[in-house]
Amino acid sequence: MTEGTVRWFDADRGFGFIALGQEAEDLYVHASEIVSDDAMKLLREGQVVEFEVGEGDRGPQARRVRVIADRAADTPLGVLGTVAWYEPAKGYGFITPDDGGAEIFVHSSAIVTGGVVSEGQRVAFLVVDGEKGAQAEHLLPLEAPAAHQALASDGADGTVSWYDGDKGFGFIIPDSGGPDVFVHVRALA
Repeated sequence: MTEGTVRWFDADRGFGFIALGQEAEDLYVHASEIVSDDAMKLLREGQVVEFEVGEGDRGPQARRVRVIADRAADTPLGVLGTVAWYEPAKGYGFITPDDGGAEIFVHSSAIVTGGVVSEGQRVAFLVVDGEKGAQAEHLLPLEAPAAHQALASDGADGTVSWYDGDKGFGFIIPDSGGPDVFVHVRALA
C-alpha cells in the first residue's frame, strides 16, 4: 500500500486529491474508493491515508483509500475563487481568491478537466509556489462558464460524454457549446 496526505477533498462533489510527495503528481480520489466504517465517505485536508494506485477513466487514481492518521495539513490547501480573466489563446489567466488575497496565476495545464475557464467562473484549486510566485494547480471548475450557464429553470440540454455509475459522476457536452460540464449523481433527477 502507498501512503499520502489528503491535499483537499470536496465532500459535496465527492472527490479530491492526495499528495504523494514533492516529485510526484497528486492523485485523484473519489468518495466511492474510501474504505470506512462511517456511512459518510469523507476525507479531510491533512489526513494521512494509505491506498492502492489504480487506473481510472482519466488516468491514475487512488483505490481502497483508508485513513491511517489525522495531522495538521503541511501541504498547500484547497482554495475557492473566481476567474478574474482567462485568455484561451494564450493558455493562462488569473483567479481572485475568495479570501481577498492577490490574484493568482493559472496556466491551462493546471485545469483538471483539460478545458478552459472563463471570467466570472467559480473554481477550486491548490496554491503552489511557481517560478514567478503563487500559482494555481489542480484547478477544478465548479460551474459552467458564466457565458454558457443555464438557469435552473432553463432545462439545458447536452450529451453525456462519459459517466461512471460506480463512481457516481461524469461529464456532459452542452448543446449550447463550451467546455464539458461535470455532473454528480446527486444532481441527476
